Amino acid sequence: MQGKLIRSSSVFLFCLFFIPSRAQVEDSVRIYLRQKPGLTGDLGSIQTFFYGFKAPISYADIGLSFAGRVRFGIGCARLKVPEFDGNLAEDQRPFYRNKYFTSENGITDTVNEKLHFQYLTLFGEYVFFHSKHWEFSVPLRLGFGDSWYRYNYAGQDVNSARHFAFVYRPSVSFDYRICRWVGFNTEVGYIFTLSSQRGLGRSFSSPVVNLGFFIYYSEMYKPLIKKWKGKKKKG
Repeated sequence: MQGKLIRSSSVFLFCLFFIPSRAQVEDSVRIYLRQKPGLTGDLGSIQTFFYGFKAPISYADIGLSFAGRVRFGIGCARLKVPEFDGNLAEDQRPFYRNKYFTSENGITDTVNEKLHFQYLTLFGEYVFFHSKHWEFSVPLRLGFGDSWYRYNYAGQDVNSARHFAFVYRPSVSFDYRICRWVGFNTEVGYIFTLSSQRGLGRSFSSPVVNLGFFIYYSEMYKPLIKKWKGKKKKG
C-alpha cells in the first residue's frame, strides 16, 4: 500500500511541477516576484475521506500575492471529526477510542476519547493559466502540528499526550470567476500525514476535494482604497 502511495504521489507531483515546463515556471516566478506584492487570504474547508467518513479540515490563510500569479504565506488548519454515534460498545478508531476505568468495587466505566488534530501551514501557489473568467493554479501546503485525544471523566476534561504531526498536501485548483467579485472553486489533491502517534499517519492520508463558492474581498475593497488615496492627495 505504501509503495502505491509513493508511486501515485510521484506521478502526481510530476504533473504538477513539469506541466508547464519547470524552466518556464522558474523564469515566470522570477519576473512576478520583482513586482510589488499585495495581500491575499483564504478561509474555507476541504473535504477528506478517512476510513470512508467525511471529515472536513477547516483552514485560514494569509499571505502575499505577486501580480496575482504567485502567492505564498502562512495559515492554520483543524480537523473536524465525525459525530460520535453514542455506542460506547464500539471502538471507533481513529476518531474515537474507548478508555476504561475500574473502581474499587470492580465496576468498569467506559468513556470515549475524541481525537483533536490541528496544525500550522506554510503555503505556496503558482497560477499557470489566467484569463478573464478562468484561473488554473497549483497550490502546495506543508503543515506542522500535533494530535491528541481528550475525554471527560468525573466532570473533568483530560488530554492525552500530544504527538507531532507533519502534513503535506499537493493539489490542483480550478477557479471560475462569474463576475468581478464572486466565483466558484474546485480543488483536488491528496493529503499525506506523518505522525509520531501510532497509526495516525496511515489513517490520515486521503484524497481531498473542495467545491466551493468564494468572494474576492480584495476587489470589493479596491474602490474604497482608491477613493481614500484620492482624498489623501487632495488634502
